[in-house]
Amino acid sequence: MDELNRRNTEAVEQVIKDQNNKILEQQKRIDLLNTAVSNLTQKLTEIEKMIIIQKIKLTGSGPSVK
Repeated sequence: MDELNRRNTEAVEQVIKDQNNKILEQQKRIDLLNTAVSNLTQKLTEIEKMIIIQKIKLTGSGPSVK
């Protein structure tokens, strides 16, 4: 009976280790994806600012004076 309990315990421990490794791998992927989304958001903000600046430059400061 003790041998059976020991084997069951070892099996459960191995499954838990495997699951923990999978969770760690997924957390690494999530962290990388979060970083990518953050970088893309920052770039999008910069592009939006550049577009606003270009619109302002194209609009000018009113009618030309000759």
